[in-house]
Amino acid sequence: MEFEKDYVMRLAKEIARLIAFLITGKKDEEEFGDERLYTSLDGLYGLIIRLADNGKINEAENLLFNELDKSDIEQLYIAIAFYEHINEYTDEFLNQHSYAREEILAGLNDLAKEYGISEKVLSLLTY
Repeated sequence: MEFEKDYVMRLAKEIARLIAFLITGKKDEEEFGDERLYTSLDGLYGLIIRLADNGKINEAENLLFNELDKSDIEQLYIAIAFYEHINEYTDEFLNQHSYAREEILAGLNDLAKEYGISEKVLSLLTY
């Protein structure tokens, strides 16, 4: 079970990096969730992280997708940082708040679709 959890966590991280690379063309090793990228906790990132940290992960994810502006590349980074952040939660925390680790992968796939990335490209990571 631990191997499967580690695999899903690594896969989520790689999908996040792939989405960012395909959209921006940049291969950046810096963590997208790095606090230096977000100076105001009053913005979208701060709000969705606070919600998720308080166990309202589904609400945070819904807010993210409702507010997502595909024309603003910074919002892509916010979305990726959100998924990287919740990917660090323990399975116990996720389960307590009705969220499965596989939903992180599903959310990243939905994000990719929003930005026009084919599911075929993402499926390359699962083989």
